[in-house]
Amino acid sequence: MSVARMRMKNAFIDWVVPSLIERGFKGAFPNYRRYTDDQIDIISLQFSLFDQAFCVPIANCPKDGIPFSNGKKIPGDLITANHCPGRFLLGTKDGDYAHWFKFEPSIYELKRKDEFSYWSMYEDTPIKYKKITDDIIRLIELEADPWWLNAEKWWHHHVPAYNTLFWDIQRLTFNMFYE
Repeated sequence: MSVARMRMKNAFIDWVVPSLIERGFKGAFPNYRRYTDDQIDIISLQFSLFDQAFCVPIANCPKDGIPFSNGKKIPGDLITANHCPGRFLLGTKDGDYAHWFKFEPSIYELKRKDEFSYWSMYEDTPIKYKKITDDIIRLIELEADPWWLNAEKWWHHHVPAYNTLFWDIQRLTFNMFYE
C-alpha cells in the first residue's frame, strides 16, 4: 500500500467515519451499514486498482439481506454496496458513469483537470486529505441522504442473478457459505 493510500484510508477513518457514526452507521473500513425500519443503507470506499483514486458507492437493500435467484442469500451484516444492483456513486454528474476522488494525481492530470468531469482532483497540500474528507461528508449530506430516502426498493421488483464465479468469489472472500 502506498503512503498516499494509507494516508487517505486513515483520513477517511479519522474524519468521515465519525460523521457516519453520528448518522447511525456501524461497520468497519471500508463498509458501513445503517439499519432503518425497512432497509439497510450502505456506504463503502472502493480504491482503484490502477490509480491513486477511490469512489464512494452507496446502496440500499432489504433488512434481512439480499436473496438471489439461485436461493442463496447474503446476510445483512456482510453486504457491501457492490452486492446491490441499485447503487449510486457519490459525486456522479449527469452523463458520467462514475466519479473518482484522485488523491495523488499526476502533474499532467492536474494541468488537464477541467477535461475530466468524473474526477475530483486535489493538489498536494498539507490539508489535502482533510479537504477530500470534507467533500465526502458534504456529498453524504447533499446526495447520499436524499438518495437513501428516495431510492427505489429494487428488491420488491426483481431478485439479482449472478453466475457461479460470483458465488465462488464470495465463498473464498468471506470463507463461508451463504444460506
